[in-house]
Amino acid sequence: ADAHYLLGRNYMDLRQNTLAIKPLESAVRLKPKWDEAHNNLGMNYWRLKRLPEARTSIEKAVSINPQNVEAHYNLGRINTIMKNHVQAIKAFKKGIDISPNHANLRYAIGMVYEVLGRHVEAIKEYKEAIRIEPSKTETYLSLAWTYSEIQQHQKAILPLRKVLEIEPDNVEAHYALGLTYAELERYADAVPALKQALNINPKHAEAKSILDSIYRELDRLQKE
Repeated sequence: ADAHYLLGRNYMDLRQNTLAIKPLESAVRLKPKWDEAHNNLGMNYWRLKRLPEARTSIEKAVSINPQNVEAHYNLGRINTIMKNHVQAIKAFKKGIDISPNHANLRYAIGMVYEVLGRHVEAIKEYKEAIRIEPSKTETYLSLAWTYSEIQQHQKAILPLRKVLEIEPDNVEAHYALGLTYAELERYADAVPALKQALNINPKHAEAKSILDSIYRELDRLQKE
């Protein structure tokens, strides 16, 4: 079983996912109580877009070893993709119960809460993810967008500025900051942020559209 598993993992590392299936399947057949083998077989099915089989394999992994945090995380992600949001939350919560300081689990469950419109819970989980892993810009962006979703635009500014401290050329942060300032009618701040987004990516259609609308609004105000 070990040799089959190692061969399958090697194929996975090389992204030769089709070739990885048979040795991984052999590994779990020869050693059916091996949770990591079931987990990796599931992940390989996932790469091949065989999601029902992926979910079944990873469910097997967590049934064998309920303490396998990564299997709970992977099961939650697969359920998220399959839009089984209740099951995704259940899997993520089980992982968090085992490993409360797992930033990816916190971020992932936050994203599901956001999809479901449970914004307060999403914000709480994003903040936890940031506390655990303060250098991950993706989490700050998600936090900012969630604040914007519930019209708390002022609160969106700080996480966006944090992104730009970490990644000064993050085009989405410049765009989101410009949009946030525009929502607050702080046009003098919005314009340079949007211009910077366009400097980084001249084809950013959304930034150009918002900037043009600001110029039209400023022109209207001047004429009043």
